[in-house]
Amino acid sequence: MSARGPYQRHGSQFKIQLCTDIRIGKLGRREALKIYNLSAKLVQM
Repeated sequence: MSARGPYQRHGSQFKIQLCTDIRIGKLGRREALKIYNLSAKLVQM
C-alpha cells in the first residue's frame, strides 16, 4: 500500500471567497478547480 501525500487544508476565508466567486460568475467551477488545483469532489453544486 502506498502512502498518500499530505492533505491540502484551506481556511474558511478561502472557502467563502471561492464559493462567492463561483456564485457571482467571476469564476466558473471548472476554472476554479484548475486554478486552485482542487478535486471535483470538493467543489460540488
